[in-house]
Amino acid sequence: MPRGAWSVPSGGVDVMALASLIYAGKKYWNNALRTPEEIRNMSETLFRRMLLFAWDNTEFYPSFYAKSGIERGDLAAVPPERLPVLTKDIVRTHTPEIATVGVVRTSAGRYRPSGRGVFTAHTSGSTGKPCDFMFSKSMLTAVEGNFVRLVNLGGCHRVGWKDLPIKSLHAASVGEGYADVLLLDKGLNKYHAQSVSVNTSDPLESWLGTIGDFKPNFISGYPSCISLLADLQNSGRLDIHPIKMITGGEPITPEQKKSFVRTFGCDIIDFYGCTEGLLLGAGSSWYEGIYLFDDMNYCETDVQGRLIFTQLHNKAFPLIRYRLSDIMEGFCRVGESRASRAGAAGAGNESSFSCDPDLLLRRAGTAGAGNNKTGCTDVLPFTHIDRVAGREEDLLWFKNSEGNPDFLHPLQIDELDAPGLIKLQFVKTGEDSFNVDCLVKCGSETSVKTEMKAEVRKILNDKAMENVRFDIRCVDELYRDSRTGKIPVTVSRDG
Repeated sequence: MPRGAWSVPSGGVDVMALASLIYAGKKYWNNALRTPEEIRNMSETLFRRMLLFAWDNTEFYPSFYAKSGIERGDLAAVPPERLPVLTKDIVRTHTPEIATVGVVRTSAGRYRPSGRGVFTAHTSGSTGKPCDFMFSKSMLTAVEGNFVRLVNLGGCHRVGWKDLPIKSLHAASVGEGYADVLLLDKGLNKYHAQSVSVNTSDPLESWLGTIGDFKPNFISGYPSCISLLADLQNSGRLDIHPIKMITGGEPITPEQKKSFVRTFGCDIIDFYGCTEGLLLGAGSSWYEGIYLFDDMNYCETDVQGRLIFTQLHNKAFPLIRYRLSDIMEGFCRVGESRASRAGAAGAGNESSFSCDPDLLLRRAGTAGAGNNKTGCTDVLPFTHIDRVAGREEDLLWFKNSEGNPDFLHPLQIDELDAPGLIKLQFVKTGEDSFNVDCLVKCGSETSVKTEMKAEVRKILNDKAMENVRFDIRCVDELYRDSRTGKIPVTVSRDG
């Protein structure tokens, strides 16, 4: 390491922690060079091991599976789809029985581990019922190792010793214990990286003061929050030059991705995770879609396209076949040919990848060269999705002209390519009405409204929902949740 490359804080570097990070990073980097078949076999092997571990070490799973007629001897070969699905309500009710470590219930009704070496994250409780999830030290090490993999898989800038110390600017609005804050605090700071956070509930003037001379080389946060940083940069009030940007917490639009690249000139890593599983996968500015990391989770989808995952490294709190409300578009399991999805949502993607040529070169002649034999053009040997289409709770429900309930998914309208359109938000205003609020480029208001009205009307007619009223509105800003700082896809104001 070059002299002066890393300014060591008082107390010195945690050599063991740093060594653990480097080892984990190399391990997961090497996995990215394996064949899809190798990754699939690895994932399925770890899945079976976790099944047996959960049966032998928790109070919950033996009785949970017994209700479906499944015995321990069945776990080696039972089809995953035969195993019952976990939901947040089930976890909330059975937290102590799922945990393999001691837990205590606080006066606020929350659970926390009674010993050291286990960390807790909790969902926000937007439904009024927060839920707690625990993670072992080995799980966090695996996540941190994946960050090493993420920041170096392609892109224009390879992170090396010259980039230390990492100076990270975090733009969001969340409290202590949420997943992204947990990762920031227990990850970067653990290795003596420097970090500052800005909160969307604070005035932008205070952001300038906080950032000041910090000069971050990493930016992380919600896309809607980072857009505020971009506005400050474009107006000349901010002058920062990050090498990497990690987005997450909400979908990033193609327009936002292009805008951030133009403004900051950095690689973008679109972190896809959740409080329950921390890291699920990632998209980027150098390939299309999102890869789900099969060496971290065993991934499936149900008939509605909702993601079901099994954690492969968290023995403190085993989550097996936990179902999210996230709906996957173009789900292609590792080792399967994308061509086999012809006629499905992902059809036609075979030639759409625009990845870093250097990454392809490095994979040529290695295990990754075998990808072409599968009919896939994916550059990484993992499960691929075109995008997260949205969440189940984002659906807009109405009664059609025959009085039967039916829904509109924001994706149906979000895919409309109206020139000048930046971002949409759907506002349910009544039992039979909604608005589509649009952020548009200056001078595009009339054309966007005209095209959007025609397309939305066609969608409603195709679903026999001619009775549903709507309005297209061009607004100066979209509704932002004051508690989380996020811009939700849908907002309900019907009562």
